[in-house]
Amino acid sequence: MTFSSRFESCMSTQNLHTPSGIFDTVMTANGTAAAIQQGIAKLGASTTISELVGAGILSDTFLVVGSVGAAYYAGALVGCAASAAAGSD
Repeated sequence: MTFSSRFESCMSTQNLHTPSGIFDTVMTANGTAAAIQQGIAKLGASTTISELVGAGILSDTFLVVGSVGAAYYAGALVGCAASAAAGSD
């Protein structure tokens, strides 16, 4: 299995959508987590992924995630990225 497939599987078990092609590598997952964290710092702890898209912090591809809390999504993203990176290809 690849990082991407392990990551998407992990997020799926938590009923969280992942935009196609965004989480292909550890680096892209880390970059996205950093962008979400910066958005939370700017807009507040209760902001949603949809609000980050509306503010231009995340791309429109994240609209599939919807109104999930950004902090919750970021936590799941980091956990799943660590789990996927620990797996072996």
